Amino acid sequence: MTKTLDSTLSVLSENKIEDLDNLVHTSQALIGQVKEIQFDTIDLVFAITLDRYKRMTDDILPAQTSYDEIEEQGQLEREVLTQLMDDIEHGSGKRNKYDEHIRFESEKITQLKTAIDGYVDRKNKIVHAYEELHNMLSDSIAERNASGEVQ
Repeated sequence: MTKTLDSTLSVLSENKIEDLDNLVHTSQALIGQVKEIQFDTIDLVFAITLDRYKRMTDDILPAQTSYDEIEEQGQLEREVLTQLMDDIEHGSGKRNKYDEHIRFESEKITQLKTAIDGYVDRKNKIVHAYEELHNMLSDSIAERNASGEVQ
């Protein structure tokens, strides 16, 4: 179980949102630019793109909070497994309950893995949306400013 936990937590650490502060800052700055501009008209594609980008931006910090919570749960589980292994090796506690404890901790590791899989999927969607939409929106705003389409 310890090896499973370690490999699961390594997947989590490999998927930490890199350069989180920069991602938050640049996303919020771009949203701020859009809010400052008064569009006479806005095309549907731009509106949909902007909506997707805002949703991505709104999900960055909750995703990071999720990461932190999962990481903390993983560390707590590591401590529990260490204690359980120590109890078993030294014959401490109620020996007739070892199987029950092992099954319970195994289920917790499975739940942790599921949470990590969910986080990784969420993180990948955020990064993909940012990479796909940030430059597109920046360029579109710059083009609109340059062409005088905004007031």
